[in-house]
Amino acid sequence: MRMLEESLRRLQTDRLDLWQIHEVVYDNDPDLIFAPNGAAEALTAPNSREKFDSSASPGTKIRYSS
Repeated sequence: MRMLEESLRRLQTDRLDLWQIHEVVYDNDPDLIFAPNGAAEALTAPNSREKFDSSASPGTKIRYSS
């Protein structure tokens, strides 16, 4: 979440319409992304949902786990 907040501050915005995990090039990258406190958890955290505007990307499918 800290990195998300820093990115939003640099972009001078409070919402994004696209989030992408890039540079997934090493065999252990998926393990790191889906690990506790990893990128996938940050993207689906309840407090990050307010920072994503899916209406700006028609056809975007978002599924949040509860």
